[in-house]
Amino acid sequence: MSVDFTMPYYTSAEGILVNAKSTLAALTPSTPMGNLRVGVQQGSVYSGWAKDNLISTGLLPAANLLSFSREEEVVQALKQGQIDVAILDLLPAREYARQGGVKVIPSAGSPQQYAIALRKGSSLTPQLNAAMTALIQDGTLARLSQQYLGLDEHEITPPAPPQVV
Repeated sequence: MSVDFTMPYYTSAEGILVNAKSTLAALTPSTPMGNLRVGVQQGSVYSGWAKDNLISTGLLPAANLLSFSREEEVVQALKQGQIDVAILDLLPAREYARQGGVKVIPSAGSPQQYAIALRKGSSLTPQLNAAMTALIQDGTLARLSQQYLGLDEHEITPPAPPQVV
């Protein structure tokens, strides 16, 4: 299935969670991964990323990538010691860390842009882009990001309005 996307309305990154008692301080390209058990949610962008960037490159044995149906199951497996690392979106990772038992560690970072998917060729795409541009310019998007995502002002990086060609 082919779709069009609006301009991005939010940019985030992955959140790397480890057990609160873990000594793993960061996850970088030089971190030895061979003995780590990594958990992801099935069908997530992180599941595909782990297969492409960890397993197919030989950095992680296929048996060490565990997939779970729900994000909550990934975090529960981490708390119970079934996995060593959980990879998910940054905002939920922060919330799980706030609840206790796990902590977010720094990672190399891979930005994820969020946008609205529309039927290929939809006439709504330019209208939605115009509406989002207005929300960015008048500060509404920043206020909503603070109110509903709990972001600080310095964490909000509004996307640039689309280029008019």
